[in-house]
Amino acid sequence: MFQFRAILHSLAGNDFDTIDSAVNNVTCKSLKIEQSDLRSFPCTFEEAFASLGKLERMFVEPDGSFVWVGKQDETNWQLDGVLYDWAGQLQYVELQGQCFGDQLDQLLASLGQRDLPVVFQLPELSLYLSDLDFRRASQVS
Repeated sequence: MFQFRAILHSLAGNDFDTIDSAVNNVTCKSLKIEQSDLRSFPCTFEEAFASLGKLERMFVEPDGSFVWVGKQDETNWQLDGVLYDWAGQLQYVELQGQCFGDQLDQLLASLGQRDLPVVFQLPELSLYLSDLDFRRASQVS
């Protein structure tokens, strides 16, 4: 299971310089990201809203806030988030909570990011992590 607070961004590429960083006692390669490296998601706010609304036990509000709850292997999980748009495109998604990899994968697919690069910004640490390092650092027993 993962536990986290992060901001999800879509990336313009996937070749970035890295810095070794420790996150939750896990050594990670944080990415050197500039604002110009971030891009809009390949969907509009309305498309993301509709896609997320199709997920079982997902509750999406018209302002873009959402909560998604469920149970897997006798363990309750919950993701809270907010969709942010500008100029007709989804710009980023704030996320927090705890979930399993399956739910994170479903969320990314709902935002059109199944095969596109994403980065997870950890605001408290001012770090950007790849999907793989984010999952490693967010893993809890």
